[in-house]
Amino acid sequence: MLTDTRPDGKIKKLRDGSIEVSIVGESGASNFDGVVCKNPNAPEEKRIYSKQFFNKKIYLPDEYNNMISENFHGNNNFIISLNGYSKITAEQSLRYGIREGDYEEACRALGRSMTAHLKSKFKGANLSFIYGASDMGVDRAIEDVAKEFGLPLVGFSCPRYMLYTKDDNVPVYVAPNGDAYSDSYIKTLDLLVATGGRAQALTHDVLAACVYNKRIHFIDVLNSLSSTGGVPATIIDKDGKRKIDNAAAAMGRNISFFNRFDAVASSPVNGDLWDAIFYNVNSIATETCRQKMPPEYKFTNV
Repeated sequence: MLTDTRPDGKIKKLRDGSIEVSIVGESGASNFDGVVCKNPNAPEEKRIYSKQFFNKKIYLPDEYNNMISENFHGNNNFIISLNGYSKITAEQSLRYGIREGDYEEACRALGRSMTAHLKSKFKGANLSFIYGASDMGVDRAIEDVAKEFGLPLVGFSCPRYMLYTKDDNVPVYVAPNGDAYSDSYIKTLDLLVATGGRAQALTHDVLAACVYNKRIHFIDVLNSLSSTGGVPATIIDKDGKRKIDNAAAAMGRNISFFNRFDAVASSPVNGDLWDAIFYNVNSIATETCRQKMPPEYKFTNV
C-alpha cells in the first residue's frame, strides 16, 4: 500500500557492528543524545545529521519478516499501540487549556487501563505493544506502560525519526522512509488508539488501517483534558494554509458512521432496518444543513 518507497535518509551497518542512520536537514534532533552534524559549516538545509547505535537491536528495511518471527512468535498474539503527539509545547498547552504533562499522563492511563482490562478478560492473550520508538510524548508513555506490565515492546521508525530514539535494548524495525514506516507499523498491530496527532493520522494511518483491516479508534484526549473544551481540529499556519492540529477532533466532528447493528437497535416498532437508516441519514442531513443556515432560517420548522 506504500505511497512512496524512496528513502528519506540512510541506514547502514558499520564494520564494528554498529548501525548508523543519517538524514539531511533534521536540525530539530541536534540536541538529542548521540546526534552529530557531519558538516556543520554547510547551509542549514544541506547539513547532515547522524546517530550511531551500539546497543539496540535494529532490523533493517529488508528484515521485516525477521522482526515479526523473532518478536511475535507463539499463539494468541494481540498487538496494541497508541499514537498522537510527540511533543506538546508550553505555548500549545496554554492555547489548548491543558497543563503541561497532562497529555502524556492521560496516554499512560489509557495504556494501563487497556492492559489491565485485557489481561483480566482474556487469560490466554499474549499482549504486546508497538510504538514509534521516540523518547518523548505518546511513545514514552507506551514504553512506560509496557515496562510496568512486563509486556514485549517493539519500535517502528525510519532514518529521520531514529535520531530521536534511545540507544537502549528495545528492538526497532527501521523502514526506508515515513510512508513505509507507517505502512509496516499499521499492518503489524491489531488495535491502534489514536489520541490526537496531526496530518499523518488522517492520511496514511487511516488509509492503512482500512487496507490492512486493522482497527483504529480515535479518542479526543486534548478536548477531554481541556479546561476550555475548545481544542480545534485544524489551525491556519504562518503561510495561511489550513492544517490538521488534532486528528481525533477532526474525525469525531466531521465523520460519522451507521451500521446494521445500530439499525437493529434503533428500528421503530412498526418499521424495519431501512426506516432506521432513513431516520439516521435524515438526522445527519438536518444537523449539517442547520449549521449552514443564517439565523432567520435555522429554526423555520418550529
